[in-house]
Amino acid sequence: MRADAGGIPLFHGDFDERDVEIARRAYPGRRIVLDEDGHLEIHPGEPGRE
Repeated sequence: MRADAGGIPLFHGDFDERDVEIARRAYPGRRIVLDEDGHLEIHPGEPGRE
């Protein structure tokens, strides 16, 4: 894991929707984004579909 310049945690790897569900439980109240490269981003704010 590393954080980008804005302080958003970025998890690099080959993640999928199962990992997004795990991250939602681990980071309640955060918006979890699975990007096109299969990495997870943990954003502050309300959960939502990306």
